[in-house]
Amino acid sequence: MQFEAHRRQLEQASDNVAMSKKATAAVLEKIAKVGTAINNAKRDSEREPFIPAPKSSGERLGYTFQDGPLGSGYYRDVEALSKDMEKVC
Repeated sequence: MQFEAHRRQLEQASDNVAMSKKATAAVLEKIAKVGTAINNAKRDSEREPFIPAPKSSGERLGYTFQDGPLGSGYYRDVEALSKDMEKVC
């Protein structure tokens, strides 16, 4: 009887360790994504405030594609950067 109770406790502990490992891996993956996003944002912020482009070639972190005073292209956008960071986080 006691042996069976201890065996169940060990199984439960083993299951908890497995769940903790999965949770830790998920957190580390999220941290890596945030780090990448921050590095990309820093790199992008060092660029010009406007990147000319005749048409959108997809999203650029921290930029919004639009027709603006300098023509069609990607304009640096702090609000877009904030929204992009929220997507990653």
